[in-house]
Amino acid sequence: MDQWAIRVEDFPGNQAIFDDFERLFVAAGAPQDMALFDRSTDDFTKHVYVLTPAAAAAFPFVGCVQWGPANLHHIASEKGWSLAVGHASAREDFKVP
Repeated sequence: MDQWAIRVEDFPGNQAIFDDFERLFVAAGAPQDMALFDRSTDDFTKHVYVLTPAAAAAFPFVGCVQWGPANLHHIASEKGWSLAVGHASAREDFKVP
């Protein structure tokens, strides 16, 4: 699966997404190709999460919520992404600004 996944929550976000993904990531052996990125919208009304393709394929219901397909162009064009869970090189590996 080469599809990134996205989830948008009301600000300040959903801590369960972070907690669940972190637990699953560690249990899976911290794979290099899995990461969770997040950012707040400029107006701080929404919090956006994205999963790399491998993470989206392995964990389609992280945080007990349904994820939708993400537009990689949109991800690459938005600034302010943080690496929530993943290897330190994930931003560079996945070319997330």
